[in-house]
Amino acid sequence: MSVTASFDLLLRGGRVICPASGVDGLKDVAIRNGKIAAVASDILPTSAREVVDVGG
Repeated sequence: MSVTASFDLLLRGGRVICPASGVDGLKDVAIRNGKIAAVASDILPTSAREVVDVGG
């Protein structure tokens, strides 16, 4: 069975601030084709081709 990553890059554990949506906290940001594709508290690292820990 072939598994392909749905995201190109995953930035894990960085602080995300978005006043428009009221988000302010540690989140993961997934990028696909140069655009933000998902922002969530815990995105699986296996869902991306490259993973960068941006915490701290």
